[in-house]
Amino acid sequence: MPDLLNITVVIGLIVVAGAGLALIQRQRLTIQREAFQALAARRGWSLTVSDQKLGRPSVLRLTSRSGHGWTAQTRRQAPGPQGSPAQQTTEFDADEPHWSDGLIIVGPEVPLAADGTNPLSALESPEGQRWLARFMGQDVAKYGTVLKAYEVNPAITVLATADPVHRIDFGDLAKLFAVWEQPVWGDRGHPILILGPEGMRLRLRHGTTRADHMERFIDLALDIGRMH
Repeated sequence: MPDLLNITVVIGLIVVAGAGLALIQRQRLTIQREAFQALAARRGWSLTVSDQKLGRPSVLRLTSRSGHGWTAQTRRQAPGPQGSPAQQTTEFDADEPHWSDGLIIVGPEVPLAADGTNPLSALESPEGQRWLARFMGQDVAKYGTVLKAYEVNPAITVLATADPVHRIDFGDLAKLFAVWEQPVWGDRGHPILILGPEGMRLRLRHGTTRADHMERFIDLALDIGRMH
């Protein structure tokens, strides 16, 4: 009987602890959502929040109400059926500026591979495409066969399908990236700029749950957009 009583007590404590953690989580989400609502009201932006359900990712989206149209969103995709981890991204999308001559991708400085080789020397190879997927995003890897590295600034990596030197002031862009305060350290916290015929994207390879972090990210994207 004492053992049974002890087990019952432990189960009860686990249930209470679980309920407490769930309450804390709900309160945290409420505080975060209220902060985003306050941000949208203060900046004159529109806010849309959809929760994760039926395999659809949860999405928090801010959009402009005036001027050039843009959308900034952070989303979390549920774990895959084979145990792949949940993926989180934050992305800013705008129709302008754009580059009708091709595709430009700007990201963090490239570390050498373990064997001392530069991944940029063979973007079309499987190793190069794996590097592109890791550092620039899975959707960018498919362009490995047409992208070429351009040495325009040592602080950033510039890939493009055509010479981009006269399209962007890469010195000014590198300065904006240099003062960016990363919410997440390492290459995942470095912004990725994608400029092409369909417009401009600025991406972070992590989710953004704080309103002040999202505001700084949007302001960075708007500053980059004004450079062009």
